[in-house]
Amino acid sequence: MTFVPPFLVFLAGVPLVLALPGRARRAALVAVAGAGTLTVFLLPPGETWTAPFMGYTLVLLRADPLSLFTGYIFGIITLLASLYAAAFARPWLHAYALLYAGTSLGAVFAGDFLTLLLFWEGMAVTSTLLIWEHGGAAVGAGFRYLLFHVVGGALLAAGIAMQSLEAGTLDELKKINQSVKELRPPLVAIRDTAHTDATRLPGILRDIIERLLR
Repeated sequence: MTFVPPFLVFLAGVPLVLALPGRARRAALVAVAGAGTLTVFLLPPGETWTAPFMGYTLVLLRADPLSLFTGYIFGIITLLASLYAAAFARPWLHAYALLYAGTSLGAVFAGDFLTLLLFWEGMAVTSTLLIWEHGGAAVGAGFRYLLFHVVGGALLAAGIAMQSLEAGTLDELKKINQSVKELRPPLVAIRDTAHTDATRLPGILRDIIERLLR
């Protein structure tokens, strides 16, 4: 039996929660989170899933013991967070929450550095959208939070580049370099400000997920 990466379940649920009204949308949010979590728990050790990308093979799923253990925690947290989010009648909040959970699980099960970097950048975008969804003062805080994530992505890319140079995989380094965005000073992001100005749900999701990724 072939399993799909859990992040696809969450991403596929986004148009569903946006299309459904009211209580049906809230039920769909919990159902999608439950299905994604179930997918994580059903993954057998050693399962892999690859896809070609610009002459490079992305390993979108590698179910080793460490990623499975982390994925179990992510899945449970995401399911609980979806139950909390269902109390809010805000469709875009539900959509961004699923996107953020999906990109986070993509990073957990990434089987190569380029896949990890792509999902890391995806987390940067979706977490910022979660903050911006609240509007008001959270918009400015979202820009600061985005800058923080861009710094993290640049440091991750630099580490990948150093590892590639040591391993002598210059072709892989060139492909990774194409996906890295330019980082410009000044760096004035204060992540705690972003967490304070945002809604409670994004703060819960980001704090827990980022602590697990450290």
